[in-house]
Amino acid sequence: MTPSLTVNLGNIGAGQRKIGRWLLTSTLQGLFTDYKATFEHLDSLGNKKLSLIEEVTIHEMIRLVQAPTPFEDGRPDFLVNEVPDAQDLPDTLYLSDGTTNTVAVVQEAVMDGPPSENDLQVELTAALPSGWAYLRVPEPGNGQFRLARVVRSDGREIYFNTNVWTTDRTFVGLGKRPLQEHLLHLLDFNSPGRYTLHYVIPPAPDTTAPASLVAALPPNSYAQIPLSWSGADDANGSGLAHFDIFVSADGGPFVPWLQRTTLRGTVYPGALGSRYAFYSIATDAAGNREEPPATPDAETLVSRSNAAPVLVLLGPITADEGATVVITNVTTDADEPAQTLTFSLAPGTPSGALINPATGVITWSTSELTGPSTNWFTVVVRDNGTPSQSATGRVMVVINEVNTRPTLAAVGNFNVAEGQLVTFTNRATDPDLPAQALTFTLAGGTPAGASLHAATGVFTWRPADYQGGTTNQFAVIVTDSGTPALSATQTFTVIVRDSRPDFALSFGTTNLLAGQSGSVPLFLNTGAGLTNVSLTLETDLDRLTNLVMQNLAPDVAEAELNQIASNRFDLQFRSQPGRVLQGQFELGRLAFETRGAEQSAVIPLLAPAPTGWCEGDLPALRGAAASGRVFIVAREPILDPILAADRTRWLALYGHAGRQYAIEATTNLCAPNSWFEVRTVRMAGMREVLGPFSAPAPAVFYRVREAAGVFLTIQDQVGGVRLTWPISGEDWVLQATTNLSTLPVIWTEIPPPYTTQGAANVFLIEPATAGNRFYRLHKP
Repeated sequence: MTPSLTVNLGNIGAGQRKIGRWLLTSTLQGLFTDYKATFEHLDSLGNKKLSLIEEVTIHEMIRLVQAPTPFEDGRPDFLVNEVPDAQDLPDTLYLSDGTTNTVAVVQEAVMDGPPSENDLQVELTAALPSGWAYLRVPEPGNGQFRLARVVRSDGREIYFNTNVWTTDRTFVGLGKRPLQEHLLHLLDFNSPGRYTLHYVIPPAPDTTAPASLVAALPPNSYAQIPLSWSGADDANGSGLAHFDIFVSADGGPFVPWLQRTTLRGTVYPGALGSRYAFYSIATDAAGNREEPPATPDAETLVSRSNAAPVLVLLGPITADEGATVVITNVTTDADEPAQTLTFSLAPGTPSGALINPATGVITWSTSELTGPSTNWFTVVVRDNGTPSQSATGRVMVVINEVNTRPTLAAVGNFNVAEGQLVTFTNRATDPDLPAQALTFTLAGGTPAGASLHAATGVFTWRPADYQGGTTNQFAVIVTDSGTPALSATQTFTVIVRDSRPDFALSFGTTNLLAGQSGSVPLFLNTGAGLTNVSLTLETDLDRLTNLVMQNLAPDVAEAELNQIASNRFDLQFRSQPGRVLQGQFELGRLAFETRGAEQSAVIPLLAPAPTGWCEGDLPALRGAAASGRVFIVAREPILDPILAADRTRWLALYGHAGRQYAIEATTNLCAPNSWFEVRTVRMAGMREVLGPFSAPAPAVFYRVREAAGVFLTIQDQVGGVRLTWPISGEDWVLQATTNLSTLPVIWTEIPPPYTTQGAANVFLIEPATAGNRFYRLHKP
């Protein structure tokens, strides 16, 4: 492998951590003068621009440690120096779970004495605070004895060479030699402050020199001569420290080539036609040096030149996207003995392709991003001759576009009432690239009124009043624009509760004078195709007579109106053969005559609970009816209150054309003389809509009178009542009754003579009677 400070941390899941560790060794003393670190994050599509990493920070690490229980997780932790100080002492502990802890520094301790051959244990006491603490004190053994383990007073052993370690020099940097001092370093958590240091006697000094050998070479070599050497020290020795490699050219004297090297092999740059000899001398850590050999370890003649290999890639290749492409080759090399060939991909090769460096076999896992495309692979094969020779080959790989079926998210079922809107957006995905157009449709047999937006997938359905009590199955289909087009389907159910009438009937309203003939329309509003409609008509037959249905709609074959009670009719409608009654239209008109009378009236037209039927054996449909009214105007005018949609107050006035009427109001029916006039109207027709009227109080009462009428005033007095009216009413007749609740009211005339009072009033003194008595002025 090529030495590198780059590490591939692979895929890191949410909430996970990964740790990369580098071990650096140098034969020379030095220090870092600058630190830089960069990161690169690729998403699943190889995009660098969507990185989830926010920053990279650098900390000065003093020691790689291992936090004990309860922090132990099998991963290393990091003791660092965050706050600069003259001694570079650690002050912070970064745990592997990402948390940060403050570390207290202690540089004083008491020991019971140095170790000796007869006493290899030292008791150490230090005032360590709670939490994390770092102890840095002179090492009691002073290099004469080797520290083997450290145990706390509570029996817990400190991780040796991890959380406790010794050093024999302190680096001060700035090109200066290190200080020769033996120090003890210890990191602990919630320390009891007492430790036992266990020492061992170091081994005897090493006085035996090591041995080494340069590996044998072939008789003939290339100009670049690959050398390798090895060595060994005594079993109880101090270990190999370095090698010195000597070379002789064309029988000349041996001269040093590499000195104090720790390498175990490299390439010697020879010259064609020259002969070379080599030997090695090893030195161990104690300074013992091997004697030179009597004869060279290896000899060779540079007489060979390297031939380039020959490479043929097998192709071209065609594959569908998503397939794994395998590219093989035929490679030959004329050199003897056989050389090692190494294969690599040249720059510009499609991303994700891998090559086996020994065989040259290329594997490339394609994806949706790959097709359609035409790709060129360039392969370089290189031998290990001297100098190395290479060959290059190219092959074309064509990737076909393959259409992938879209995916449509599942849809839940619905349970709704009639008239309740059902709407949602269908979610569909298609992995094909470039992106294809998706079209949404509803499968056949969909209930009436449902719609699906072809581009957005928004489904909308508001069940009609006649669709209650049904279970409706829907199928949504999404289709891509690929070749061939592919689709996906999801089904769902909508249960519609029967919460509303299935159709509606409404009578119109009209006004006319007593004794006139008139008619009102009967409207039908239905989404269902009705063949029959049945209803019961309730009205006041004392005022309306000769009721009949006329002006029937074209789709109505006949209408039957039969009286079934004193104020009730049975009304039946049947459609024309092969037709249905559907939509919003006028079924026909109810014509009638009014009886002549002195009193005005408002006659309701009621049709409770109409029923309808569709063709076939379907159950009867439940309808609703809106009442109509007939305003019959006799002598009295009629006021009808109207509350508009904007909450303003209006009044509909019914009366005689050409007459003048006064609208009066009061907010208190119990207060005497509280009525006040709000408007005077001379009617152009029989109906006037007046307003809007302001609301002086939460409750307002209105009445209407003829403005040209005569007012009758009644006053109590001793022995009876005084009835007074203006002189202008001399041609009016005074009438009385004792019962207003029985219709028709029987009025009895109180004949003249009446008494006049000056030029203004006429009056009559009427004696008191038992019970109620009502009076009115009547104009014959």
